[in-house]
Amino acid sequence: MISTIRKISTVFSILVLTLASVSVQAATFSISPTSKEFVEGCHSSVDIMIDTNGVDSNAADIEISYNPAQITIVDGDANIAGKQIKKGTAYETYLGNQVDESTGIIRLAAMSIMNPFNGNAKFATIQFKSKVDIKTTDISIRFTGVGDTLDSNIAEFTTSDDILTGVTNGSFTFRTGPCFPDSQKPSIQFLNPSSSSDTMEEINTAGGKFIVRVLDSGDGVDLDTVVITINGVKYYPTDSDVEVSGDKGSYTFKITLRDGLPNDKPSEITVEVSDFTGNKAKRKLVFNTPEIVCPELEECTCGDEEVKTMVQVINSSPVTENIMKSDIMQKFMKVTGSAAFPLMWLIFLIIGFILGWLGKSYYRRIKDSADRKDRDGNNFKKNKKVNIK
Repeated sequence: MISTIRKISTVFSILVLTLASVSVQAATFSISPTSKEFVEGCHSSVDIMIDTNGVDSNAADIEISYNPAQITIVDGDANIAGKQIKKGTAYETYLGNQVDESTGIIRLAAMSIMNPFNGNAKFATIQFKSKVDIKTTDISIRFTGVGDTLDSNIAEFTTSDDILTGVTNGSFTFRTGPCFPDSQKPSIQFLNPSSSSDTMEEINTAGGKFIVRVLDSGDGVDLDTVVITINGVKYYPTDSDVEVSGDKGSYTFKITLRDGLPNDKPSEITVEVSDFTGNKAKRKLVFNTPEIVCPELEECTCGDEEVKTMVQVINSSPVTENIMKSDIMQKFMKVTGSAAFPLMWLIFLIIGFILGWLGKSYYRRIKDSADRKDRDGNNFKKNKKVNIK
């Protein structure tokens, strides 16, 4: 039943458009975009746009040709048997939606009975994938001339005149790459210098050139965005003192320094780059960093400033100096072999003495308050029992 209704509707629409006469009014079909680079083997799509140029239209039909050896049409409606393109929103009813994969012909008709269409809107969408090793393809709208009702047509609402006066076709290219958008930023590797501990002497031994590698597994490194800065001096891939090798997936840069770098203090190299999608990456390496040595500190971690300061204060104290020179401490040091061990016990003894003094003072204060009397000779009422032994 549904199939019969579709056939009747298709015949009615085609009859209306076939009987349409020539009109001087201009309306167009166009493929949008008219050109674009897609990724080989990935889901792609283009829209079929209709523009009535201010004229009311009650029906339209279109015939599109493509090369089935180059692209495969993706079904636009899985709920309907066969293969169709995706219908648009310009008209109330769409019918006659057919894709002939053997001949590469697509047909689609549409009409509006109650509310005619007027304006610029999407008539349909073609979804497709390229086949292997295909680099270009064309999608064309059949249009043999103004007034020819056996090709594609746009009917005027009141007269059913064919007002189609022109079409715009599409030509597309394909490249290899990932099907999904590239969201990963490029990776930056420092080869010479390769770590913060590398010295200028080691860099010169390795060839004297600064070497950086930039990789990107997606759309590739955009060479025009690469900036390498060494101690404030910028180097670009187009500079004569920068050697570039590789391709957009992996570039290696060898930089000959314009000015010498200091041997006795740190220097830094910064690399900034983007890929063709626009993902940005930045990395910095500080190198030629001098080794940090603890100045005469025993059992000290150089990164722990608090411990280092505390030990320095204790060692520089006159009291500590006198204690360290005493006969008892000297004997202790001979036994232990280090001043750290007795010094630690000395600190513990001082802390114990302070805590003992505070406890004794608190004990006396409680005892005195327990024995105190008021002016009439009565003992104060005690809220708490105090156990004094």
